[in-house]
Amino acid sequence: MKKLQVIVDWCERNYSAFISEDVEGVIVVTAKTFPALQSELMKAIELHAQDLEGESFEWLRNGEYEFDYTYTLSAVMQRAMLYTTISALSRATGIRSSQLTRYATALSRPNRKQHDRVLVGIQSIGEACKACAI
Repeated sequence: MKKLQVIVDWCERNYSAFISEDVEGVIVVTAKTFPALQSELMKAIELHAQDLEGESFEWLRNGEYEFDYTYTLSAVMQRAMLYTTISALSRATGIRSSQLTRYATALSRPNRKQHDRVLVGIQSIGEACKACAI
């Protein structure tokens, strides 16, 4: 089974995803929610595969692939907002809410240190939620 690298980002008020490797061209989709994005991506792949000729793309036409998602920080933060808030993330990371909002909306990109602090903060909030549910 072939793995297709999918880059997921947040742009304005939508998730976006694109695939450019191994598919003879570029596939780009957008959607309001991540499940809708996944559905749109499947439809786009199927349509794209119909237009490709030759045996070298038989695997794509036959659905012999799976998606390997890579998320930008803004996409991760948008998904995390389903179970937390910017304020809680600010308390967990020590980063100002206004700056976190800029990261979440992709108005600015953090340096590696800030990026890692945000991911650790989201993880700690998730672990605290699991501990409360037990």
